[in-house]
Amino acid sequence: MERKKIIGSLIGSTWLALLLYIILHEGGHALVGVICGATVSEFNILEAYVVCEGGNFSQITSALFNLAGMLLPLLISWIYLVFYQKQVASIFYRIFSAVFIMATTCSTTSWVVVPIIYMVGTPNPQDDIVKFIEITGISPILLSGIALVLIGISCLGIWRKQVLRNYFLTMRKIKGNDHDDIMMSS
Repeated sequence: MERKKIIGSLIGSTWLALLLYIILHEGGHALVGVICGATVSEFNILEAYVVCEGGNFSQITSALFNLAGMLLPLLISWIYLVFYQKQVASIFYRIFSAVFIMATTCSTTSWVVVPIIYMVGTPNPQDDIVKFIEITGISPILLSGIALVLIGISCLGIWRKQVLRNYFLTMRKIKGNDHDDIMMSS
């Protein structure tokens, strides 16, 4: 019975985290658009895009518009991480927390990889990161370095709050190794 609950929680958490990530990613773009006076004419979760019309965008707000898709989900996951309670034994809580925080952290790796592709290849000109580089003129190496620092901050929080430890302890219960919970908490 517990095995089914863990598998169900993993599937539910993955879908919920993905949905939440898409809403936050596109919501970040929409938020900057609205702040700049634009109207959000489309907000599509299934195809993961937002259309903002009008508005008064400067070079800085245009760059922020492209950055916000990564930044809002990452900031929300950091806030979630601050309030994460490692002693909570709920299967869904442990699994969802790990999946959501890792999803936002891992999505930041595109801000490491795409600038490198930008330097050596032909990146997609419609990509948020490519637009950000072209608007700001920032060094792709510097941008990759900043993204690595952000990933490092997330990983430090994940480690200190024992998010992955709790996730793996929960997943071990699928195999019936409940005694590991007692051994590792000592």
